[in-house]
Amino acid sequence: MMKYLVFIFSVCFLCSITSCKDECEDIACENGGTCLDGSCDCPEGFSGVNCELTACSDVVCENGGVCENGDCNCLDGYSGNNCEIENRETLLGIWTGTQMCSGIPDANATFTITRGTTGTSIVVNNGLIGYTAEVSEAGSFVLDTYVDNSFPTLVVTTNGTGSINENNELSVTLMTDLNGSPNNECSFVGVQ
Repeated sequence: MMKYLVFIFSVCFLCSITSCKDECEDIACENGGTCLDGSCDCPEGFSGVNCELTACSDVVCENGGVCENGDCNCLDGYSGNNCEIENRETLLGIWTGTQMCSGIPDANATFTITRGTTGTSIVVNNGLIGYTAEVSEAGSFVLDTYVDNSFPTLVVTTNGTGSINENNELSVTLMTDLNGSPNNECSFVGVQ
């Protein structure tokens, strides 16, 4: 009988110090993680020994961008892995080139592009008028409609688009209507 008791005691003692111990007893999993076999199983979006790290722990988003699941979601007007690129930045400066207008001989022209009043706006000046425009994520822009009714019997309306083409040239198209009738289209291509 004594041998039997010693045997039972030995088995219980060994069980308490080896395989019978709860491997998750001292593990504190965070953020909804669950302990399995002594390790934390982390939910999506979390990592680390105790699920203490988010996918955004080491991500720094610039210019008001917000990290979600390890990626920066950028505000309008910014792009890049960390929202570090101001889309309008490549447009800013003085562009010199040729302007071609229907019914008018080609002419040398200069367009100056400066920052507008918002993070996504620019001012496109062709030497006569400063057109405001919003820059898209792709870096192209649409000019706000400009209306000139300073003439007694004539209303001049101008709108247009622009972008930088694959040759790093600024391309701008201006459309002018006189009293509501299409009158003139001008195209400008230039370099900095």
